[in-house]
Amino acid sequence: MRLTVVHDIQGNIASIAASPKDSPVMYVELAAGQRVAEVDAPELKPEHVSAHLRKLIKDHRVAIEPTEGKLIKIGSRTAK
Repeated sequence: MRLTVVHDIQGNIASIAASPKDSPVMYVELAAGQRVAEVDAPELKPEHVSAHLRKLIKDHRVAIEPTEGKLIKIGSRTAK
């Protein structure tokens, strides 16, 4: 699965959507100050998407790096 994550400049997640990895890239309209990151999530199973996405929004943020976004636990300073 591929996650499309809308976040602010600090990495706080505003919204998140999952789609199959081979699907077309999702178009996202951003508000002022928002950014978008795509994150691979091969461990995410279609039957658990809803619960998993709620947990990601609650417990994670986007680690801002020069080339790609990564989800990290809130309170953590580095991505794994």
